[in-house]
Amino acid sequence: KPMELSELKVRGKDVAIDGRGSFDAGQHLSKLTINPLQLDATRARAEFTRGSDGVPSIQIIGDVLDIRHAFDPPPADVKPAPAPAKPSTPLKIDVDIKRVITGAKAELSNVNIKGTRDEFGWAMLEASVMAKNKTPFNFSLKPTSGRTVLSATTPNLGNILASLDVTDTMIGGKLTIDGKSEPGDRLRNIFGHIKMDDYRIANMPALAQLISAISPDGLAMMLSGNGLGFGELNGEYIWSKDTIVIDKAHTSSGSLGLTVAGKVDLQQ
Repeated sequence: KPMELSELKVRGKDVAIDGRGSFDAGQHLSKLTINPLQLDATRARAEFTRGSDGVPSIQIIGDVLDIRHAFDPPPADVKPAPAPAKPSTPLKIDVDIKRVITGAKAELSNVNIKGTRDEFGWAMLEASVMAKNKTPFNFSLKPTSGRTVLSATTPNLGNILASLDVTDTMIGGKLTIDGKSEPGDRLRNIFGHIKMDDYRIANMPALAQLISAISPDGLAMMLSGNGLGFGELNGEYIWSKDTIVIDKAHTSSGSLGLTVAGKVDLQQ
């Protein structure tokens, strides 16, 4: 029969968690509310619920969410097992956080994310964040007229990457991404275009070595401290469930031209 979890309490160094919840007749967790959720710098409220359709929903609301260690790699002597190929787990998410700490000196603000995932992947995902220097980033993936339509924009990709604590080697970069699936494609394979204008790359020794072999002028720009400036990048991509393949991406800086291609595994 259904059961109640009347109290959950965890205390420790930089940890304060209070919660309560319930289990359904099948002994599956049907609801869990954690308030407060204090872990490291996190100051938030979290709620898990399982709807009548069996789909779990996660809501996180609060002032601060500290994810500095969420994506740390495993120790060198630990090899993670490869993720088995299986359908995505249905899920609904709703995140509204004033500050998300991503690194020692990196954070995002005004983070709002809403999404719905089914066995084929994300059916709807809307995200808006503010990065350093009040730089906005907006992402939208939603069904429109029988297709799944994607769009993403920011006036400064360099600021977004720095605020995500990914890299500080890119300066500027007005980014526009669009894409859509074929009508009626249940798998939602998305084909689209990438365009980025006016960006610079600095403090990348590997790129400096490459450029020194093919473009003395470009090397001088890299070593000047201002970085290597690029006018425009244009490319195409295909997003198929957990894999994004980038193809035909071209960019240039003066007499130097570069072609970019690769694959991103979203499960890694």
